[in-house]
Amino acid sequence: MMMRSSGSVPAAVGRGLWRSWFGGVVAVMGLVACGGSPPPPPETALVADPPSGDAAGTPGEGLADLDRGIAYVEKEAWEDAKEHLERAVAARPEDGDARYYLAVAHLNLGDAVAAEAGFKAAIERDTGLYLARAQLGGLYAGSDPPRAREAIEVLEPALAAIPDGPDEKSLRADVAQVLGFAHRVEKNYAASQQHYEASLRAEDNPQVRFAMADMLLEAGRKDEARAALERYVATVQDDPKILVAVARMLARAGGAEPCVTALDRALTLAPKVKTLFIDRGRCHLQAGDAKAAREDFNRALKLDDRFQDAYFFLGLSWLESNNRPRAVEAFQQVVRLDKTSKVGQAAQKRLDGLAGRP
Repeated sequence: MMMRSSGSVPAAVGRGLWRSWFGGVVAVMGLVACGGSPPPPPETALVADPPSGDAAGTPGEGLADLDRGIAYVEKEAWEDAKEHLERAVAARPEDGDARYYLAVAHLNLGDAVAAEAGFKAAIERDTGLYLARAQLGGLYAGSDPPRAREAIEVLEPALAAIPDGPDEKSLRADVAQVLGFAHRVEKNYAASQQHYEASLRAEDNPQVRFAMADMLLEAGRKDEARAALERYVATVQDDPKILVAVARMLARAGGAEPCVTALDRALTLAPKVKTLFIDRGRCHLQAGDAKAAREDFNRALKLDDRFQDAYFFLGLSWLESNNRPRAVEAFQQVVRLDKTSKVGQAAQKRLDGLAGRP
């Protein structure tokens, strides 16, 4: 049975609860609100299940329910945990641990309102509960829309209170990451970068590098974003969707050549996906290699000879090479296929512009 420490959430289980929940909050591009269906109750019996019920009015009143509730929390049996923890809170209304664990149960049952109230109540009763602050800040950041200012106000003191040492480095990294996101929402890009970098110092996480690069792009700091993306793409496993997403960001950051390299990898994994040839061709165009771009657009057309996007970008590549007749031919093919589509209208606009040139 996991033992409680006086006045604070037990460190080992606290870290586990935070990391387990936090993993569901952080996505590739940011944070999402938590909720959803609770997990099924565990099939195995609890280990070292405490005996039920202390006698009412004794100094130990409610401790058995608290211990039992914590045991159910460890097993992720949230409904059972909630039942015992509610009794523990009723018996021990000033116990910060009881309110913290009850809030955790509410959070995992999808009741964000009750969870928020519970974390606040836990902090009021024990200001040293930095895990309660971390959970509350994550809840604010993960709401829709994010309550970034409130997240910052509760997470800054949480981060300052986390003890130094290897056991807490993951928690420091996670809290700093959420702070990086919250400051980004507030458009305080310098503070956002500071916290993302602090997170990486605590624990080098490729997803944090991706998030920081995305923030730097938003801030218009393309050189730094490109450097972060190049470090990130080296860590990406063989996942063409992620490689494409990073390649497009690299292109936005002015990294045409690393964009091509990332898409080379993606096409090795998915050689029949026509849109990948469009993406790589566009990166070739950005790099000033119109011939290589045309080769990619023509490969896309071999996969689908009615692919309007391929004809459109083929036209752009011919314009890049100052070959107006071939460009007109490609744009006309786009219009013939479907003049009402967005790309068809864009091609017609190009044709109208070219018609006015000498």
